[in-house]
Amino acid sequence: MDVDVIVLGGGTAGLTAALAARVEGASVALIEADARIGGDCTFRGCVPSKALIETARLAYDLARASKDGIIAEAPVLDFAAMMARKTRIVEQIAADERDERFTSAGIEVVHGRARFLDARTAEAAGRTPRGRRCVIATGRRPRSPPIPAPHAPPALPTPTAPTTAS
Repeated sequence: MDVDVIVLGGGTAGLTAALAARVEGASVALIEADARIGGDCTFRGCVPSKALIETARLAYDLARASKDGIIAEAPVLDFAAMMARKTRIVEQIAADERDERFTSAGIEVVHGRARFLDARTAEAAGRTPRGRRCVIATGRRPRSPPIPAPHAPPALPTPTAPTTAS
């Protein structure tokens, strides 16, 4: 399949690049290694962490209100309910980032790990789109800073952080 633009990566940057290219009239192939598009921000980073932070902020404010006598008692948090709420919010965001949204916009979505066959041809899941241009938006890998912290707990990389628990 010949396209104007191949976009590798279906996270925030890749989805934005694919839609922007399509709006400009380019034919686009979007290749995502995971089974769902959305990337780290949607499933493991920004969205789940902000949902949990919002809940924590509310609990903190209610605890302060209790101390100030504004409400009778501080809330008792239900961790399972917090995680269920986080999951609901992630799924609401992910619903807008489903394949059908992009295919209906005329973007060819391919799921599979990509590799380049040459300067203009990628291969993933048995498909070989050839593009005039390529956007590589495959994300990043977390890295702990090289700062000695002998008394600090070990850092949790995104895939194992509590935002992924359910």
